Amino acid sequence: TLVTVNLIYDVDAGPETTMPMAAEGDLYTGGILAQLEDAVVTWRIEATDDLDLTTVHGPVIYTVVDNQAYTIYDVQYTTEPGVDDLYPSLLDGTVVTVTGIVTAIGTSGSGSFFIQDADTPWSGIQVYGDSLVALNDEVTVTGEVEEYYGQTEILLAGGFFVINSHDNTPYMPVLNDLGVALAEPYESMLVRVEGATCS
Repeated sequence: TLVTVNLIYDVDAGPETTMPMAAEGDLYTGGILAQLEDAVVTWRIEATDDLDLTTVHGPVIYTVVDNQAYTIYDVQYTTEPGVDDLYPSLLDGTVVTVTGIVTAIGTSGSGSFFIQDADTPWSGIQVYGDSLVALNDEVTVTGEVEEYYGQTEILLAGGFFVINSHDNTPYMPVLNDLGVALAEPYESMLVRVEGATCS
């Protein structure tokens, strides 16, 4: 019979903290206090029974990362043209969470869709991954920012969930210049062009 079960951890190889774990039948739960970004946490579990025998699980090591939610503007906006003048995201390679309304589906293969969170420049992005969404769904997605042939995408990694279904009005800025509509700030955005002349 278990007498004590403790979660023991340290931060950045500092002093150890011991947290008694709570029992619910055969299930023991415990938690580690929130730590600053980039902190390295090492933890183990020590369980001692009524014969004074102790079993240890671990150690397990993890690094705390920033999981803040970003706007699509945060992901897309840049004034740096990059090597090929394709204006890559400054967050390329970063895992981000963004929320937007689905404006298009399946234009680049199975599982691809576009979301937008405003009608201002730099507010649309393509999301790539196997997901079932519908036009005008408001969704939150988590994934890694990646540049693919000059287009900024989010590759689904942490999944997605639908906040509201179907009944959301998509953002759609009105432009009068086709050249502006095709420019980098409007990449992956749903726009309406009025009064433009094609020649």
